[in-house]
Order: sequence, then structure tokens, then C-alpha cells
Amino acid sequence: MSHFTKVKTSFTDGVALKRALVACGHKVLGGRAVAGWLGKTVDAEFKIKAPSGGSYEIGFVKRGNRYELVSDWSMNGVNQAKFIAGLNRAYGREVVVAKLEDQGFVIEKEIDRNDEIRLVMRR
Repeated sequence: MSHFTKVKTSFTDGVALKRALVACGHKVLGGRAVAGWLGKTVDAEFKIKAPSGGSYEIGFVKRGNRYELVSDWSMNGVNQAKFIAGLNRAYGREVVVAKLEDQGFVIEKEIDRNDEIRLVMRR
């Protein structure tokens, strides 16, 4: 059986979220209808194609001050936990870098290995 499921997140910054999606290799798409099984749809603010391919999509819906992910997770072929973990990591980097750049810092060096991101930033 197929159905859309919402996943609550701590994502609050839509710009950083879109940058994180791009950093993870996704193309952010406009349009409100998120495609699911048998042509069923649900509305979202923006969306991406499910990384597993096919016609399934993952949508991002603003609820209050946070975003929810909505998709037909049972059919889209994506490991939900792994997808969200990777997106959390990229989102965290984007938020930190944006805040520090607003304070006049620039990235001097970035090391990304062993599930750890190290940034050296200078003014």
C-alpha cells in the first residue's frame, strides 16, 4: 500500500535547506505537486526528485517555523534515515557558514572526512 508520510525536521531556514539539497547533488524544483504512486500528489513549497530515480519526489512543506519532508516513502526507494542524516549534515554546514560569513568570515580551509566537517575561517 502506498501513502504520503510527513517527517518533522528541525530545518528552519529555507535558503540554507535549498543550498544543502544542491550540495547533496539534488536539483531543487518549483511547483507544488509532489508525485507519488499512481499519480497521486500532495502540495509542497518546493521539491526534489527522489534519489532512487523514477517519478517519485520528496517535497518540503513549511509548518510554522519548521519544514516537514513529505513523500511516498514506502514506494520511493529511498532510505529515509540515511537521506535525512545526509541532509542534516549538509544543512548544518550551510547554516554555520552563512552565519559566519555574515560576520565577515571567509572559508580558508575545509576538510570533509569520516562524517566530520572541519572549517577554518578567518576575518
